[in-house]
Amino acid sequence: MPCVLCMGMDKPTPPCPSSHFSVEQVEATEGCYGPPASQSHPVGFFLFPLLKDLGPKAEELLLLVKQLQKAGDLEPRIEDLVSRINKLQQVTKEQTNLEDIHWQKEEALRVVQVQCQEAESESHRQHGLLQEVQQRIQDLTMGIQEETLKQRKQRLEFEQQLDELMEKHKTLQEGHTMDKLAVEIQNMSDSWERLLREDELIQAKLMQLKQKLDVLAQAGAGRREERRFLKSPEASAALQLLQQENQGAHSQLEVATQRHCQGLQRCNRWHPGTRRWLRDTRMAPYVGVNPYVWAFVLPPAWYQ
Repeated sequence: MPCVLCMGMDKPTPPCPSSHFSVEQVEATEGCYGPPASQSHPVGFFLFPLLKDLGPKAEELLLLVKQLQKAGDLEPRIEDLVSRINKLQQVTKEQTNLEDIHWQKEEALRVVQVQCQEAESESHRQHGLLQEVQQRIQDLTMGIQEETLKQRKQRLEFEQQLDELMEKHKTLQEGHTMDKLAVEIQNMSDSWERLLREDELIQAKLMQLKQKLDVLAQAGAGRREERRFLKSPEASAALQLLQQENQGAHSQLEVATQRHCQGLQRCNRWHPGTRRWLRDTRMAPYVGVNPYVWAFVLPPAWYQ
């Protein structure tokens, strides 16, 4: 029969020679937990310290051993007892191993729980960062849309202003063509001719009046009549009429001169050779006119 100590080992060992004892030898072991025995045997030295380590179940086994001693059927019972002890040791060992495994599992569970808490906190942090990023993206998108609308509005305003400027430029270009300028210059030249004729008529009338006044002044006999005529309403009306006509002619002449100067300036801006063309084509009708009149009518730029 194998020894109790040998069965607790992992590798099988040969049976221990001291594992077979008689009833007297087992009774001698009662001194360890029960009444003191008269003799001590080797089985008590090995078996009962082991039973003492097993705790309450060992006491039950000792009671069972005592009963078997009294019954006289000890050896089969001892084998059964040893097998139970071995099973109990195995169960105890398995319990210890399971407790160790349970402790390891609990430790791993605590580690996993800590990791889960850290992962959850990290997930919350990432979620908060994601919400902040989404909010920033929405703000940037709204800003981009507002800036796009603002630029579109500015572009439309610029296009409208550009269209207006192009229309004005087109109108100015159409109004300042060479044909229209030539027609306008021709009209101003005709106006000059008419004003010059009127001025000549006024000058002739003034000369006639001066001659009449000289004749009246030389005639000594007709001084009273002359004075009477000069003081008459007819002479005052004639003089006032002549002065008004003279003033109107001078004002019209100044207006025509100003318009002619403006036309010449615009014509010079559009074509450099227009001045020579006008001097060659428009000065011919006025050859022989009084230079005083030309100096009064034409601008200084005409003679350059």
